[in-house]
Amino acid sequence: MVKTPSFKWQPGDPPPIIEPHSEAKLKVLHEYLIRYVETMAANIKIETLRFDVVDGFAGGGLFEKSDGSLINGSPITFIETIEAARISVGEKRGRPLNVDINYYFIDHDPGAIEYLKNTLLDRGHGDKLNRSVYLICDQWVNVYQSVVSAILSRRKSGRAILFLDQCGYTDVPLNTIRLVLAKLKKAEIILNFATDFLANYYTVDDRFRSALQKAGIDEKILRDPVIASKDKGWRFALEREISRDIRAVTESHYSTPFYIVSEISNNAYWLVHLCSHPKANDEMLKTHWSIGNHFRHYGGPGTDMHMWGYSAKNDPELHNILDLGFEEIDRQKCVEALNEQLPRIIFENPDGLTFSALRERLKNNTLVWEDEIRERLINIQKETNDLEIITPVKNIRRSSQGISADDIIRKPSQGIFDFGKNKS
Repeated sequence: MVKTPSFKWQPGDPPPIIEPHSEAKLKVLHEYLIRYVETMAANIKIETLRFDVVDGFAGGGLFEKSDGSLINGSPITFIETIEAARISVGEKRGRPLNVDINYYFIDHDPGAIEYLKNTLLDRGHGDKLNRSVYLICDQWVNVYQSVVSAILSRRKSGRAILFLDQCGYTDVPLNTIRLVLAKLKKAEIILNFATDFLANYYTVDDRFRSALQKAGIDEKILRDPVIASKDKGWRFALEREISRDIRAVTESHYSTPFYIVSEISNNAYWLVHLCSHPKANDEMLKTHWSIGNHFRHYGGPGTDMHMWGYSAKNDPELHNILDLGFEEIDRQKCVEALNEQLPRIIFENPDGLTFSALRERLKNNTLVWEDEIRERLINIQKETNDLEIITPVKNIRRSSQGISADDIIRKPSQGIFDFGKNKS
């Protein structure tokens, strides 16, 4: 298999040309960092935000667009977006917000590291070098444990954002992510995974088992009869099992499954956000919806997401695999699905379930963020009476904004569900 070549930075030369799908990833990073700072600083009493940043494939810090203009790479995006968000939050709250951050920029290419150093100097960040910004010329697998140790030496919480924008699928073995999440309890990881390359490799090369081993994926997925047969739907089954294995091996509690296609290679990538906290997962979902049409999701709306992204255009016999974007029409599809599915879920639990339990039930199975789920619950209660929301003191909850983790969502005390079974 031929893997897409990585970008090359040569000191003294113009930066490499950025591809549209890479620009989309940087937009996600930019928007998410703003949300990250704003969310962490929501408590007005917080004076200083403390976390660390790791960029495992940092590059030279700059790209050139097709029109000749320059665009920041991930290292500069991290530094300058966080700084801008810090200033903005401070202005809104009427007093300065401080940050205490170490940046670890890793790249195995000496030319890229030298280019990044020059870029940092040119952008006025030279005073940060070896004080809060550390440039590391090595491969991710060789240095990730020492970086994790450095973060833990600063704070036990291990709060960090890690951007692992690998070129293919083998440079970040999944066991390395598992170790990071196990040691850095409040870490979030944004992983690029070249799913189409891996699937294409399976069709043309007998060394596929070795590729799986390098990626950290259990080769037991090859025992799936549909995958082994290469009959209709085999690729769907392969990508489904890979997605499940990524979650299982990394032991991440939450993930977002977003799908991008390179306009140059026409191959698809997953941009996966892995974390252990529902709020972080929720904010990444909001980020994708706020950006709109840069990403796709192939799956079901509502609570039927069930996998991480697969275009079913060549498998017409596969059912319920929709092409969903992140625009208003797609949001409406998800809302309509939730209106039907949420009462069914409640009906499966005769004693009802807490909002916290419902959130756990839905995790990794919906593209809809938490506030939208709250709104759906209230609307269903008001408009159809298919469920009721009870506060801890036994009152009916009337506002979506007030729904708390301990609220009980249950079948109404009077009346029965109508799931349309008798409707024509």
